[in-house]
Amino acid sequence: MVHTGQLYFEDALTDRVYTGSPYDQRPGPRTLNDQDGIYSNGGPESTLAAAQRGNGYVGAMTMGVRIP
Repeated sequence: MVHTGQLYFEDALTDRVYTGSPYDQRPGPRTLNDQDGIYSNGGPESTLAAAQRGNGYVGAMTMGVRIP
């Protein structure tokens, strides 16, 4: 069994991360969650709650797997 998915972060967290290197060198505007087509199809359930720890962030997500 293989699962491919995407995790999202609150826009405010992404804004903070993008102020630091190397992300501050990224060209062009970024896509906000509400502008992302994949996010609008279930992304809110894939938004990772993250907390600042030291110079970075940590988060956890629980996923269930149903086997038919």
